Amino acid sequence: MKKTILLFLLLTSFFIGNAQMNSIAIVGEAAGGWPGTPNDPGPIDFHQMTSTDGENWTLASIYLTNSQSGGGLKFRANNDWNLNWGATDFPSGIGLQNGANIPCVTGTYAVNFNSTTGAYTFSGAMPLPIVKLIGSAVNDSSGIVMSSNDAAIYSISNVDLTNGTAQFEADGNLFGGDVFPAGTVVDSVLQIPVIAGNYSSITLNITTGEYNFVASPVYPLISLTGTAVGGTGDGFDFDMTTSDGIHYSYSNLGTVDGVLQFRSGHAWSLNYGSTAFPEGVATLNGAAIPVPLGTWTIEFNLSTGAYTFTGSSSFPSVAIVGSGAGGWPGDIGNPGPFDINQMTTTDGINYTSYALPLTDGELKFRQNNDWTINWGDIAFPSGIATQGGANIVTIAGTYTVQFNRITGAYTFGNPNRIAIVGSGAGGWPTNTVGEIDANQLTSTDGLTFRLNNITLTDGLVKFRQNNSWDVNWGGTSLFGTLVLNGPDIPTTAGTYSVAMNRVTGAYAFAEPLGTTAFHPCNFKVYPNPSNTVWNFASTANKNIVSIQIVDVLGKTVLTINPAATAATVDACSLISGLYFAKIATATATETVKLIKK
Repeated sequence: MKKTILLFLLLTSFFIGNAQMNSIAIVGEAAGGWPGTPNDPGPIDFHQMTSTDGENWTLASIYLTNSQSGGGLKFRANNDWNLNWGATDFPSGIGLQNGANIPCVTGTYAVNFNSTTGAYTFSGAMPLPIVKLIGSAVNDSSGIVMSSNDAAIYSISNVDLTNGTAQFEADGNLFGGDVFPAGTVVDSVLQIPVIAGNYSSITLNITTGEYNFVASPVYPLISLTGTAVGGTGDGFDFDMTTSDGIHYSYSNLGTVDGVLQFRSGHAWSLNYGSTAFPEGVATLNGAAIPVPLGTWTIEFNLSTGAYTFTGSSSFPSVAIVGSGAGGWPGDIGNPGPFDINQMTTTDGINYTSYALPLTDGELKFRQNNDWTINWGDIAFPSGIATQGGANIVTIAGTYTVQFNRITGAYTFGNPNRIAIVGSGAGGWPTNTVGEIDANQLTSTDGLTFRLNNITLTDGLVKFRQNNSWDVNWGGTSLFGTLVLNGPDIPTTAGTYSVAMNRVTGAYAFAEPLGTTAFHPCNFKVYPNPSNTVWNFASTANKNIVSIQIVDVLGKTVLTINPAATAATVDACSLISGLYFAKIATATATETVKLIKK
């Protein structure tokens, strides 16, 4: 049986190594576009390298551009991101798996890459002229450097100019004209007359001398205002940005509990709102949108009224505390200062705790690890909790808990169960009433589900939830991203360890060889909780390849690659709250809960 050693690291703590490489390609913004963009649409990457031994790869000629923000390039195998290399060095260096984007300088290169060592070289490029826009109309006295994708046409975008004059400078030589906004440079004396404004693009063809100043269109000004940002109306407008006059956005808007509306031109003659949150369709003169405490990225479509609020990690924390949930705050099982059983949220309103074990006892919901705001009620397993209400009397069991911080509504329900079914896993379900699927996966958080040492045969399988076809997932290979109601997954006979993430869809069937997770006696983190740093150490003397710090929303906030048996992560820049550390060595992975004071 062909061995597949695939441990997938996304939100599921997988590591990838030693996979068979059928192809290597150069991808990225500096090479024409990342995979999935118009210049590299896939499924086969555009700039494929060649090899005679499966280790040393070459590309005789490729034209690259200067790396822009978020750009550069990487080497990737098999037209997929599971195996890729990058670094910060150019024109030569050692590529690391999942390393940084490689920065580039415009030119045409011959490329060599060794997929075993990661060594790479870019050679043979000719230097290109440095072209700038200079003059009294340019706010930067040193000029604005222009870039080129073809060594002929140079451009800059989104430029603010003042009333004045401008020239182009190429390697110290000046070129100007007397026509605006478009013309042909004549000599070093003429100055191009410029009208103040924002220009979406300015281009110069150094071969023909043609230039063009393209003014940005004037779009309606849309702002956000309301009590959620401290006040309503004049003085409390937060202007959104747009590139087309239809799609508007605002990033990282901090709010308190309150309301918001969209309005045009800082006036109430055209305003839009709705009662829905975090997404909905705003109507002209509609109701104010209720917004909870948090930090938001907001998208608004002026044409359709559709809007979305995407939250960050600054929501109030809500935890489940009490004798029925491990202990009241201050008890041995819940010593503080941060409550155990922290719930997760994506909007600051709806909170969830998955697969929470309870005993017979009592509990409450409380906010921000403090009794100032807490909720309770007499009903179980569902009810409407009120602030300062009675203790909720619990019945022993394992539950998925839902809680609405605004309405107080709560439910303690049976957790989701996920199983692997199909001809490759012992047979398809017969749809008999009361039938329980075999091959049940287990989860400690309701998100990541695992099953170790399942024996499969050649055949087809799918994942399905709660012994029903109402929710099921499929795919096209033994790893990747699941698709709801997707195709059957083809399997190859063998024994596998399986993991899948119910939210992101990431999954992998991996042979269990060398994949044993850390045991507590072989790994430690201290201090925890901490308000400064976390120290990580492998007591089994294994090098730590990577550590990812992930917040409760699944966003990676810090990543280090120590390549040592011990490492320190600086937590000073993180806000207080619950985090997870995803640690990987060459042969194992583990996720550890962290608390930042």
